[in-house]
Amino acid sequence: MAFDLLDFTKKLELQLDKEDLYITHVYIAYKIMIYYENNIGQITEAVKPTLLEIIQEIYEIYTQNDDVELLDSLVSQKIQSL
Repeated sequence: MAFDLLDFTKKLELQLDKEDLYITHVYIAYKIMIYYENNIGQITEAVKPTLLEIIQEIYEIYTQNDDVELLDSLVSQKIQSL
């Protein structure tokens, strides 16, 4: 059976809803993860709490502006400031 992206997304949405999170959080987390791993190194347990705080900070700013270029800039700025 082929991967069902719609089914996966629905399950993800339901799980996120239980945690009071949104797909946007996942998108930001993905961008943080990729940026960090490409520029700093592997994400360790020690850095996860900091990255989770950054995700929430970026989410709050991003949802006020809804600007993709702003999102990329925020990710870069926050990770470089670690």
